[in-house]
Amino acid sequence: MVTIESYVGSSPLGLGSGIIYADSSDGEYVYIITNGHVVTDDQYNNISLEVLYHNDLRVSAELVVADKIEDVAIVKAKREPFGDYSIAKLGDSDDVEVGEQIFTIGSPIGLEHNNNLTSGVISGVNVMMDTDDDQDGTYISMYMLQFDAAISSGNSGGPLFNMKGEVIGINTLKMTKSGSSIIESFNFAIRINKAITVANIILKQGYYKRPLVGISIYDIKNLSLNDRDVYGISEDIHYGLYVESVVESGAVWDIVYTDTIITHINGIKITGMENFSVELLKYQKGDVITLTVINKDGSNESVKNVTLK
Repeated sequence: MVTIESYVGSSPLGLGSGIIYADSSDGEYVYIITNGHVVTDDQYNNISLEVLYHNDLRVSAELVVADKIEDVAIVKAKREPFGDYSIAKLGDSDDVEVGEQIFTIGSPIGLEHNNNLTSGVISGVNVMMDTDDDQDGTYISMYMLQFDAAISSGNSGGPLFNMKGEVIGINTLKMTKSGSSIIESFNFAIRINKAITVANIILKQGYYKRPLVGISIYDIKNLSLNDRDVYGISEDIHYGLYVESVVESGAVWDIVYTDTIITHINGIKITGMENFSVELLKYQKGDVITLTVINKDGSNESVKNVTLK
């Protein structure tokens, strides 16, 4: 874990955390994954960055690329002078389970508390959060890991570990209030599998585009019995996504039809919109996925190849 400080001129702007992702080929630099909001600011273009290693040695750094929508950024920093650092060992966020013990390291509040460790458990594995970081009214749904270990803004961009010491998430969000209610221990991390996917793509092409299927759907498990009766969905169908409409010229146009039900993606049972989206977001435009589709009475199962747009 490293601490990242941002400045405008000589004035401190913000503080967050990050994880060392890789060494440069010449060995002079390290690449660090962090949150986009840690190293960017809509009000300033001349932000400078500095990285503080775990042993308090400070080096200069620069932003390589950031995706503000997905809240992932890559920073290049000078190598710690004595090589006293480790590249993070990454886990598999698809294997994370509710109730699993975790811990996190970051710099909550300020530098006086850097390398601070807190622990807890995973509260949810595919929790949907609607975000609008640039406040332009465009909300994007992200499916995150929820955990209860104490964090603050200085933890943003830092690692969420499993008990093997593997990074399974990048801390990004803390909910403190819903309406008039104060919320405790509602903290969220970007799944490491997703963060790495985004990081690799933005390093290669400078941006990340979410794959599009081109359908309007309802999660079967969220439909009441009355709704199912209205749509004519068999009572024997308990999971999947009901296709209400299909976008003309979209990815599934003339492949998947209105009034059918998608039960699997790439052979994985769709237990809800959550796991469907997590699987879908592993892919990019031009990739081919498979969707298993049935009629709403449960008949005529078929597997469709879909090229994402």
